[in-house]
Amino acid sequence: MWMKWSPVALVGLALIAFSSVWGHQVIAEHIAASSYNGARTQLGADLRLAHRDGLFPSELQRFSARMVAIDSRVPPHDKTPWSGDATGFYNREGARLSRLDQRLEHLIRNVTLAASRHVHWLLWNYGQLVAQGQGLGMQVQHEKALLQTDRLNLSRSSTAGQYRALAGTAAPQVQTLAGLVHARQSDIGSIMSQARHSSHPVEAVRARIHATVASATAQLNQLSLFAKTSQLRRWLARTAAWALGRTWLRYAAQGAADVDAVVAAIHNRVSHSMPAKWVLVSTEGEWIEWFQGPTMIGQSLATTGNPSLPTVKGHFTIFAKFSPFTFVSEDPPGSPDWYPPSPVSYAMEFQNQGYFIHDAPWRSAFGPGTNGPGQPGTNYGGTHGCVNVPLNVAAELFAWAPIGTPVVVV
Repeated sequence: MWMKWSPVALVGLALIAFSSVWGHQVIAEHIAASSYNGARTQLGADLRLAHRDGLFPSELQRFSARMVAIDSRVPPHDKTPWSGDATGFYNREGARLSRLDQRLEHLIRNVTLAASRHVHWLLWNYGQLVAQGQGLGMQVQHEKALLQTDRLNLSRSSTAGQYRALAGTAAPQVQTLAGLVHARQSDIGSIMSQARHSSHPVEAVRARIHATVASATAQLNQLSLFAKTSQLRRWLARTAAWALGRTWLRYAAQGAADVDAVVAAIHNRVSHSMPAKWVLVSTEGEWIEWFQGPTMIGQSLATTGNPSLPTVKGHFTIFAKFSPFTFVSEDPPGSPDWYPPSPVSYAMEFQNQGYFIHDAPWRSAFGPGTNGPGQPGTNYGGTHGCVNVPLNVAAELFAWAPIGTPVVVV
């Protein structure tokens, strides 16, 4: 028998059903929104972690952009109980955020692994180069210490940023050492190849070493006019002695390459320590030479002061230039040092007591023997202390040497 329901009871049942559907919808929407917010929070945290771990902004830009795009979407405003649009929105966007976070974690793992492999390869390569350099007779103690430090830092690294930072330090070290090893191999190979053309290869290498040392010694002699060279001379002597004591061609070639390296260092020191332009006068050899750095530009015979009026020795500077110029004696007529007014075409004063480099139209002879005790103004009597040079040399020096050019008299 059917139960008869009163209208009031039916309305109550309808309200109960409505409340149940509404509550279920609210709970479902709350759960979906919580899941969405959790996925969003997790993605944000992973993006910050990826940035701290050293991933590049360009690698993370697409994830940030996708997250911003998802954030810009808003759930529908329809809150009718039979509508599940808001719940569906949160479920869809939460799933997108979760998939995006999974791809980000995958990227972090791949980038970290690639950075780790790269720095491991760099340090392995660095170790190989250190071993090659040692086998070629190179001094690689500094490189060994750097490699040990890099390996220690590698053992402490775990993020892409740490691996990338270590690679940034190691890569220039590897590149530098690779260049040095390659140059060393090339030098030794070239020396051995040339020596094999001789019937006595080791003796050929030794002859090469002697010639190189002689050239370097000449440079050191120049440098000694402006700087101390004792340490460089000892370095050259020790290296040459070791090289000349080798009896096997390969080791002799390594020794010759060592000497070349020392000579390169000497040349570099000479280039940085020598004046751009300078003049050298020898009172013993009676000559004058002028240089552009270590390179001689010109030379000539000269005449310096006679025994009673010698040319001053030391380091000076051209501080005045005159063309033409007339020398007037400070001694009275009748004095043994008096001379009549003497015009010249070019005069360069290098010491403030009246010492000049100048031409001497009254003189036709220059060089050894022309600075004797005879009367100044004659071919074989020395000067009053000035440096006499031929007219063409005086003209060249006057045009070439600016005020401030160093003059060294030895």
